[in-house]
Amino acid sequence: MEAPKGPEDKLPRKTGSVGTSRNTAILVLCVGIAAFLWLLIKLSDSYNWRVPVTLTYSNLPDDKVAVRELPTKSEIMVNATGFKIILARFRIVRISLPISYRENMNQPFVLASALENELAGDMPLGYKLLSFSPDTIYLQFEKKTTKKVPIVISGTVSYAKQYEGRGLPVLSPDSVTVIGPESVLDTLQQWYTQPMKFKEIAESKNGEIALQKPYYSSVSLAQTKVKYNIEVEPFTQLTREVEIELLNVPRNKQITPYPKTVKVFVHVGLSNLEAARNATLKATADFKNINLKQDRFVEVKLSGYPSFMKISSFEPFNIEFIVYN
Repeated sequence: MEAPKGPEDKLPRKTGSVGTSRNTAILVLCVGIAAFLWLLIKLSDSYNWRVPVTLTYSNLPDDKVAVRELPTKSEIMVNATGFKIILARFRIVRISLPISYRENMNQPFVLASALENELAGDMPLGYKLLSFSPDTIYLQFEKKTTKKVPIVISGTVSYAKQYEGRGLPVLSPDSVTVIGPESVLDTLQQWYTQPMKFKEIAESKNGEIALQKPYYSSVSLAQTKVKYNIEVEPFTQLTREVEIELLNVPRNKQITPYPKTVKVFVHVGLSNLEAARNATLKATADFKNINLKQDRFVEVKLSGYPSFMKISSFEPFNIEFIVYN
Protein backbone atom coordinates (compact mmCIF):
# COMPACT_ATOMS: atom_id res chain seq x y z
CA MET A 1 0.00 0.00 0.00
CA GLU A 2 1.49 3.40 -1.18
CA ALA A 3 2.25 6.04 1.34
CA PRO A 4 0.31 9.27 0.90
CA LYS A 5 2.15 12.04 -1.14
CA GLY A 6 3.34 15.05 0.74
CA PRO A 7 3.21 18.65 -0.55
CA GLU A 8 6.79 18.47 -1.79
CA ASP A 9 5.92 15.60 -4.10
CA LYS A 10 3.39 17.74 -6.00
CA LEU A 11 6.00 20.37 -7.19
CA PRO A 12 7.23 20.10 -10.89
CA ARG A 13 10.71 18.69 -11.36
CA LYS A 14 13.35 20.90 -13.26
CA THR A 15 16.40 18.75 -13.11
CA GLY A 16 17.20 18.92 -16.93
CA SER A 17 16.36 22.54 -17.92
CA VAL A 18 19.27 24.25 -16.14
CA GLY A 19 21.82 21.89 -17.63
CA THR A 20 20.47 22.31 -21.16
CA SER A 21 20.64 26.12 -21.04
CA ARG A 22 24.17 25.99 -19.68
CA ASN A 23 25.31 23.66 -22.50
CA THR A 24 23.73 25.92 -25.16
CA ALA A 25 25.46 28.99 -23.79
CA ILE A 26 28.83 27.19 -23.76
CA LEU A 27 28.28 26.07 -27.38
CA VAL A 28 27.42 29.60 -28.56
CA LEU A 29 30.46 30.97 -26.74
CA CYS A 30 32.74 28.42 -28.39
CA VAL A 31 31.35 29.16 -31.84
CA GLY A 32 31.77 32.91 -31.28
CA ILE A 33 35.37 32.46 -30.14
CA ALA A 34 36.11 30.27 -33.16
CA ALA A 35 34.56 32.81 -35.56
CA PHE A 36 36.50 35.64 -33.93
CA LEU A 37 39.77 33.72 -34.22
CA TRP A 38 39.01 32.87 -37.87
CA LEU A 39 38.30 36.54 -38.58
CA LEU A 40 41.55 37.58 -36.90
CA ILE A 41 43.46 35.10 -39.06
CA LYS A 42 41.79 36.33 -42.25
CA LEU A 43 42.32 39.98 -41.40
CA SER A 44 45.98 39.22 -40.74
CA ASP A 45 46.42 37.87 -44.28
CA SER A 46 47.63 40.14 -47.10
CA TYR A 47 45.38 41.22 -49.99
CA ASN A 48 45.57 43.43 -53.06
CA TRP A 49 43.19 46.39 -52.90
CA ARG A 50 42.50 49.65 -54.71
CA VAL A 51 42.82 52.84 -52.66
CA PRO A 52 41.62 56.28 -53.88
CA VAL A 53 44.18 59.04 -54.30
CA THR A 54 43.45 62.77 -54.48
CA LEU A 55 45.55 64.71 -57.01
CA THR A 56 46.38 68.37 -56.39
CA TYR A 57 48.27 70.77 -58.69
CA SER A 58 50.52 73.70 -57.93
CA ASN A 59 52.37 76.43 -59.85
CA LEU A 60 49.91 76.34 -62.74
CA PRO A 61 50.52 79.11 -65.32
CA ASP A 62 48.12 82.07 -65.22
CA ASP A 63 48.41 82.87 -68.94
CA LYS A 64 47.77 79.30 -70.12
CA VAL A 65 45.02 76.69 -69.86
CA ALA A 66 45.17 72.91 -69.89
CA VAL A 67 44.23 71.35 -73.22
CA ARG A 68 43.09 68.19 -71.44
CA GLU A 69 41.22 68.11 -68.17
CA LEU A 70 43.53 67.64 -65.22
CA PRO A 71 42.28 64.64 -63.23
CA THR A 72 41.66 65.23 -59.54
CA LYS A 73 41.11 61.58 -58.65
CA SER A 74 43.17 58.48 -59.24
CA GLU A 75 43.77 55.19 -57.51
CA ILE A 76 46.59 52.91 -56.55
CA MET A 77 46.81 49.16 -56.17
CA VAL A 78 48.29 48.26 -52.82
CA ASN A 79 49.05 45.11 -50.90
CA ALA A 80 48.03 45.24 -47.24
CA THR A 81 46.50 43.23 -44.45
CA GLY A 82 42.77 42.91 -44.05
CA PHE A 83 42.87 45.36 -41.14
CA LYS A 84 44.44 48.05 -43.36
CA ILE A 85 41.98 47.40 -46.17
CA ILE A 86 39.00 47.85 -43.85
CA LEU A 87 40.41 51.25 -42.83
CA ALA A 88 40.78 52.20 -46.51
CA ARG A 89 37.24 51.04 -47.33
CA PHE A 90 35.83 53.34 -44.70
CA ARG A 91 38.14 56.13 -45.95
CA ILE A 92 39.94 56.42 -42.67
CA VAL A 93 43.11 56.27 -44.77
CA ARG A 94 43.36 59.21 -47.19
CA ILE A 95 46.20 59.65 -49.67
CA SER A 96 46.89 62.85 -51.59
CA LEU A 97 49.50 63.48 -54.26
CA PRO A 98 50.67 67.00 -55.16
CA ILE A 99 51.91 67.55 -58.73
CA SER A 100 53.96 70.64 -59.54
CA TYR A 101 53.66 72.07 -63.05
CA ARG A 102 56.95 73.91 -62.62
CA GLU A 103 58.82 70.65 -62.05
CA ASN A 104 57.23 69.00 -65.09
CA MET A 105 56.85 71.93 -67.52
CA ASN A 106 59.49 70.60 -69.91
CA GLN A 107 57.43 67.51 -70.73
CA PRO A 108 53.75 67.26 -71.71
CA PHE A 109 52.96 64.40 -69.37
CA VAL A 110 53.86 62.59 -66.14
CA LEU A 111 54.25 58.82 -66.22
CA ALA A 112 52.81 56.56 -63.57
CA SER A 113 56.28 55.17 -62.79
CA ALA A 114 57.43 58.61 -61.62
CA LEU A 115 54.35 59.01 -59.47
CA GLU A 116 54.78 55.54 -58.00
CA ASN A 117 58.29 56.41 -56.87
CA GLU A 118 57.02 59.61 -55.26
CA LEU A 119 54.15 57.85 -53.52
CA ALA A 120 56.15 54.86 -52.31
CA GLY A 121 58.00 56.87 -49.68
CA ASP A 122 54.79 58.45 -48.39
CA MET A 123 52.74 55.27 -48.08
CA PRO A 124 51.20 54.56 -44.66
CA LEU A 125 52.89 51.89 -42.61
CA GLY A 126 51.85 48.42 -43.74
CA TYR A 127 51.01 49.37 -47.35
CA LYS A 128 53.01 48.11 -50.33
CA LEU A 129 52.46 50.03 -53.58
CA LEU A 130 51.90 47.80 -56.62
CA SER A 131 50.61 50.13 -59.38
CA PHE A 132 49.18 53.60 -60.14
CA SER A 133 46.21 54.45 -62.38
CA PRO A 134 45.92 56.26 -64.78
CA ASP A 135 49.23 55.35 -66.31
CA THR A 136 49.77 58.89 -67.69
CA ILE A 137 48.71 62.37 -66.55
CA TYR A 138 48.89 64.93 -69.34
CA LEU A 139 50.14 68.43 -68.54
CA GLN A 140 49.56 70.00 -71.96
CA PHE A 141 48.95 73.75 -71.76
CA GLU A 142 48.23 76.29 -74.46
CA LYS A 143 48.04 80.04 -74.52
CA LYS A 144 44.79 81.33 -73.02
CA THR A 145 42.74 83.20 -75.63
CA THR A 146 39.29 84.79 -75.82
CA LYS A 147 36.71 84.80 -78.58
CA LYS A 148 33.32 86.50 -78.83
CA VAL A 149 30.68 84.36 -80.52
CA PRO A 150 26.92 84.84 -81.13
CA ILE A 151 24.46 83.08 -78.83
CA VAL A 152 21.89 80.82 -80.47
CA ILE A 153 18.60 79.94 -78.79
CA SER A 154 18.09 76.23 -78.28
CA GLY A 155 14.63 74.70 -77.84
CA THR A 156 11.15 75.44 -79.13
CA VAL A 157 8.56 78.21 -78.79
CA SER A 158 4.97 77.67 -79.92
CA TYR A 159 2.08 80.08 -79.82
CA ALA A 160 -1.58 79.80 -78.93
CA LYS A 161 -4.20 79.88 -81.68
CA GLN A 162 -4.43 83.28 -83.41
CA TYR A 163 -1.16 84.44 -81.79
CA GLU A 164 2.38 84.70 -83.08
CA GLY A 165 5.77 86.10 -82.15
CA ARG A 166 6.39 89.74 -82.91
CA GLY A 167 9.74 89.03 -84.49
CA LEU A 168 12.26 86.49 -83.25
CA PRO A 169 13.07 86.04 -79.54
CA VAL A 170 15.67 88.62 -78.48
CA LEU A 171 18.68 87.85 -76.28
CA SER A 172 20.59 90.44 -74.27
CA PRO A 173 23.47 90.30 -74.73
CA ASP A 174 23.35 88.42 -78.03
CA SER A 175 26.96 87.18 -77.79
CA VAL A 176 29.30 85.76 -75.17
CA THR A 177 33.05 85.86 -74.61
CA VAL A 178 34.60 82.38 -74.41
CA ILE A 179 37.97 81.79 -72.73
CA GLY A 180 40.06 78.72 -73.50
CA PRO A 181 42.87 77.12 -75.53
CA GLU A 182 43.48 78.61 -78.95
CA SER A 183 43.14 75.22 -80.67
CA VAL A 184 39.61 74.80 -79.27
CA LEU A 185 38.39 78.35 -79.85
CA ASP A 186 39.61 78.44 -83.46
CA THR A 187 36.76 76.17 -84.56
CA LEU A 188 34.11 77.69 -82.29
CA GLN A 189 31.43 79.61 -84.24
CA GLN A 190 28.51 80.01 -81.80
CA TRP A 191 27.23 79.14 -78.33
CA TYR A 192 23.83 77.69 -77.40
CA THR A 193 21.46 78.41 -74.55
CA GLN A 194 19.91 75.71 -72.45
CA PRO A 195 16.75 74.39 -74.16
CA MET A 196 13.96 76.96 -74.05
CA LYS A 197 10.48 75.39 -73.81
CA PHE A 198 7.38 77.54 -74.23
CA LYS A 199 4.15 75.96 -75.47
CA GLU A 200 0.97 77.65 -76.66
CA ILE A 201 1.86 81.06 -75.24
CA ALA A 202 -0.55 83.99 -75.71
CA GLU A 203 1.43 86.71 -73.92
CA SER A 204 4.93 88.12 -74.02
CA LYS A 205 7.63 86.39 -71.98
CA ASN A 206 10.91 87.64 -70.53
CA GLY A 207 13.44 86.43 -68.01
CA GLU A 208 16.87 84.80 -67.80
CA ILE A 209 18.11 81.61 -69.40
CA ALA A 210 21.36 79.75 -68.71
CA LEU A 211 23.95 79.08 -71.37
CA GLN A 212 25.03 75.53 -72.04
CA LYS A 213 28.00 74.46 -69.94
CA PRO A 214 31.36 74.05 -71.71
CA TYR A 215 32.14 70.52 -72.84
CA TYR A 216 35.82 70.95 -72.00
CA SER A 217 36.97 71.87 -68.51
CA SER A 218 39.64 74.09 -70.10
CA VAL A 219 36.92 76.34 -71.57
CA SER A 220 35.01 78.92 -69.54
CA LEU A 221 32.44 81.64 -70.24
CA ALA A 222 32.55 85.29 -69.25
CA GLN A 223 28.90 84.91 -68.21
CA THR A 224 26.62 81.94 -67.69
CA LYS A 225 23.18 83.56 -68.20
CA VAL A 226 21.52 85.97 -70.61
CA LYS A 227 18.19 87.78 -70.66
CA TYR A 228 15.52 86.86 -73.19
CA ASN A 229 12.43 88.68 -74.45
CA ILE A 230 9.65 87.07 -76.51
CA GLU A 231 6.99 89.48 -77.73
CA VAL A 232 3.63 87.91 -78.58
CA GLU A 233 0.67 89.50 -80.38
CA PRO A 234 -2.53 88.46 -82.20
CA PHE A 235 -2.33 88.09 -85.97
CA THR A 236 -4.80 88.54 -88.78
CA GLN A 237 -5.16 87.75 -92.50
CA LEU A 238 -4.76 90.34 -95.21
CA THR A 239 -5.57 89.93 -98.91
CA ARG A 240 -3.52 91.81 -101.51
CA GLU A 241 -4.18 92.08 -105.25
CA VAL A 242 -0.84 92.36 -107.08
CA GLU A 243 -0.21 93.01 -110.76
CA ILE A 244 2.02 90.41 -112.44
CA GLU A 245 5.28 91.69 -113.94
CA LEU A 246 6.58 89.83 -117.03
CA LEU A 247 10.32 89.14 -117.18
CA ASN A 248 12.61 88.16 -120.08
CA VAL A 249 10.00 88.61 -122.79
CA PRO A 250 11.62 88.32 -126.28
CA ARG A 251 12.03 91.72 -127.97
CA ASN A 252 10.07 90.73 -131.07
CA LYS A 253 7.17 89.29 -129.06
CA GLN A 254 4.22 90.75 -127.23
CA ILE A 255 2.71 88.69 -124.43
CA THR A 256 -0.54 89.19 -122.60
CA PRO A 257 -0.96 87.22 -119.36
CA TYR A 258 -4.25 85.88 -118.12
CA PRO A 259 -5.07 86.82 -115.46
CA LYS A 260 -2.99 89.97 -115.12
CA THR A 261 -3.06 89.99 -111.31
CA VAL A 262 -2.56 87.48 -108.53
CA LYS A 263 -4.43 87.36 -105.23
CA VAL A 264 -2.08 87.05 -102.23
CA PHE A 265 -3.17 85.98 -98.75
CA VAL A 266 -0.91 87.47 -96.11
CA HIS A 267 -0.49 86.43 -92.47
CA VAL A 268 0.54 89.45 -90.38
CA GLY A 269 0.61 90.63 -86.77
CA LEU A 270 -1.78 93.40 -85.79
CA SER A 271 1.07 95.81 -85.08
CA ASN A 272 2.23 95.52 -88.71
CA LEU A 273 -1.18 95.46 -90.38
CA GLU A 274 -1.03 98.97 -91.81
CA ALA A 275 2.58 98.51 -92.95
CA ALA A 276 1.61 95.24 -94.68
CA ARG A 277 -1.14 97.03 -96.64
CA ASN A 278 1.37 99.48 -98.09
CA ALA A 279 4.47 97.26 -98.31
CA THR A 280 6.08 96.40 -101.63
CA LEU A 281 5.04 92.99 -102.96
CA LYS A 282 6.20 91.80 -106.36
CA ALA A 283 4.60 89.07 -108.47
CA THR A 284 6.64 87.99 -111.50
CA ALA A 285 6.36 85.56 -114.41
CA ASP A 286 9.72 84.71 -115.99
CA PHE A 287 9.76 83.66 -119.67
CA LYS A 288 13.49 82.91 -119.81
CA ASN A 289 13.05 79.13 -120.05
CA ILE A 290 9.57 79.10 -121.58
CA ASN A 291 8.99 77.67 -125.09
CA LEU A 292 6.50 80.13 -126.51
CA LYS A 293 5.38 77.68 -129.20
CA GLN A 294 4.73 74.67 -126.94
CA ASP A 295 4.14 75.92 -123.38
CA ARG A 296 0.77 77.29 -122.36
CA PHE A 297 1.44 78.24 -118.74
CA VAL A 298 4.12 80.14 -116.85
CA GLU A 299 4.78 80.00 -113.09
CA VAL A 300 4.15 83.02 -110.84
CA LYS A 301 6.64 83.86 -108.09
CA LEU A 302 6.43 86.35 -105.21
CA SER A 303 9.33 88.45 -103.90
CA GLY A 304 10.29 91.77 -102.40
CA TYR A 305 8.04 91.68 -99.34
CA PRO A 306 9.26 92.43 -95.77
CA SER A 307 9.95 89.67 -93.24
CA PHE A 308 6.99 90.58 -91.01
CA MET A 309 4.66 89.48 -93.83
CA LYS A 310 4.12 85.72 -94.09
CA ILE A 311 2.55 84.49 -97.31
CA SER A 312 -0.15 81.96 -96.46
CA SER A 313 -0.97 81.25 -100.13
CA PHE A 314 -1.67 82.95 -103.43
CA GLU A 315 -3.65 82.22 -106.59
CA PRO A 316 -3.15 81.37 -109.31
CA PHE A 317 0.23 79.63 -109.12
CA ASN A 318 0.43 79.44 -112.92
CA ILE A 319 -1.07 81.76 -115.51
CA GLU A 320 -1.91 81.37 -119.18
CA PHE A 321 -0.49 83.74 -121.77
CA ILE A 322 -1.14 84.81 -125.34
CA VAL A 323 1.79 85.56 -127.66
CA TYR A 324 1.56 88.20 -130.38
CA ASN A 325 4.19 88.44 -133.14
